[in-house]
Amino acid sequence: MEYYNEESILKKLISEFEVMSQKGTVCFYEKTVWLDFIQYYENKPDCRKAIEVCDLAMTQHVASMEFLFHKSKLLVELGEFGKALDHVEETLSFSPENFEINFLRAEIWVELGEFRLAYQALKKLYKSSGTENQSQALLLLAKIYEINGDFKKMFSVLQKALKKDPNNPLLLNRIWFAAELSGLYEESMEFHLQLIEENPYSFLAWYNLGQAYSCLEEYQKAAEAFEYVFIINDQFEFGYKDAAESYILIENFEKALKIYDEYLEIFEPDSDLLAKVGLCQEHLGEVELAQEYYHQAIIANPANSMALFRLGECHMQDESWEQAIYFYNRAIEADCDREEYLIAIAEAYFKNKNTKQAKIFFQKATDMAPELSRYWTQYAAFLMEMGDREEAYSILDEAYFYTVDTEVLYCKAACLFAMSKREEALQTLTQALKENASLLESLFTLTPELEDDTEVRALIKTFKR
Repeated sequence: MEYYNEESILKKLISEFEVMSQKGTVCFYEKTVWLDFIQYYENKPDCRKAIEVCDLAMTQHVASMEFLFHKSKLLVELGEFGKALDHVEETLSFSPENFEINFLRAEIWVELGEFRLAYQALKKLYKSSGTENQSQALLLLAKIYEINGDFKKMFSVLQKALKKDPNNPLLLNRIWFAAELSGLYEESMEFHLQLIEENPYSFLAWYNLGQAYSCLEEYQKAAEAFEYVFIINDQFEFGYKDAAESYILIENFEKALKIYDEYLEIFEPDSDLLAKVGLCQEHLGEVELAQEYYHQAIIANPANSMALFRLGECHMQDESWEQAIYFYNRAIEADCDREEYLIAIAEAYFKNKNTKQAKIFFQKATDMAPELSRYWTQYAAFLMEMGDREEAYSILDEAYFYTVDTEVLYCKAACLFAMSKREEALQTLTQALKENASLLESLFTLTPELEDDTEVRALIKTFKR
């Protein structure tokens, strides 16, 4: 604060001011003192008290527009836009060309839904302002397009603003939001590549580039872009996290783990990050170490369903069925909307010879994700193993209705062969081979004995010529 050498002096003055205001007699203060009082209450935050201070200041400095302008801003913070607009109009009588006052009026118009008035005001401000103020006007214009659902226009306006003010963090944050809302990932990628060429040390530009690559499923490029983020700014946590996650998506677990190690040298881990470190260790064959990280993740957050699920998977590898079931159940309790958890516990119950519970969870998995054929085929395989071939065929019939997947046809053919309905089975197999001969392995997974069936081999051979 300019007026004081020490913060303690301000506190003493505030205390003095509050005693006097309670008595209804306030001594004269310079404008700078009043402005510091206003800032003090605004930071508490106590906007109502700050407004009271503005009113008192105006009684001593009648010709000053600053207190009226501050009061207008405080009323905006409180959502009292009508009153704020009245005070802004009054403030403009002191300084009709002032950018900040005119911009605040445009902001209020946006909040009141007066978009045409706001647009006209912003257009005028843009033409009469310097670069920094122009980018501010464009940012508010982008908000108007956002409110009205024109996300492509929002993106375009923010592009224009960033060309004028390429290092503005608020603009860089908003343009990625606009890219997400509009789906303009390709355009965002191209724009940020240009931006980086001119501003190579803009970590937010690199971050937005990484996000664009990620949405375009170019995970290697995304990971490399995210790495530049924390090389430039080692305090930006999301750079590390998103780089590591991108490497996980391309199954480069060693590289992901290295980045997590760098992250842990600077930051404290949360439950999610510990679970992901565990995932990397698991895929690198360090299962015991992975389990340690999963347990740490659960200590940090007992409802971390990923860590609970992965512990279940580790116990499945060890054939510790009851332990696997225990952790799968906890994962489902933490997040009951994950079909992969349901199918996993179904398999665990099956391995543990609890076919009743297995069937319940196979059914739940297919009910939750009827569009995913692999869950139907796992359910059918379970039923066939149980000798319920008729029900297995019925399940596959239902599966084909939802998925129209050739893999389901192969499984139907396998089921028909198992039911000794050979003619119908051959017809179904022919249809499947016509649709996609490369999925043939699904037939032999369910009925491996068909690999030695002469008629089946002859039929397959006709489609492989």
